[in-house]
Amino acid sequence: MTLADEITAWNFNSSELPFHDQLYKTALRMTRSVAETEDLLQETYLKAFRYYSGFEEGTNLKAWLFRIMKNNFINGYRKRKVQPQHVELDELRDSGKEHAGIQAAFAEDELEAGSLAEEMDGDLARAINA
Repeated sequence: MTLADEITAWNFNSSELPFHDQLYKTALRMTRSVAETEDLLQETYLKAFRYYSGFEEGTNLKAWLFRIMKNNFINGYRKRKVQPQHVELDELRDSGKEHAGIQAAFAEDELEAGSLAEEMDGDLARAINA
């Protein structure tokens, strides 16, 4: 057991965040994104600071921080799952240009198919009438 594992209280006077490296590694495995990992850690420490009065000093600070981080991750996942997908305006414009090109190609094919269908319908109608 290392000295870091024996931490049972958060010293707010120091600039150190307890268990930062371990929380970071776990958060990176959960989010698979550096930016999301940093956001998750920031939310975790913010909640831990805000609700530190509910923490009983002398108990397992590491487990408490990990529980806060896990709950933050799950809540964020549920929130993202319910929200509609975010798409950048530039991406829409670019895909719109591609879509317009594809639409024009289909329109040409439809015109050709329509004229062939009209010819076939005329020939078919003459054959039936004969």
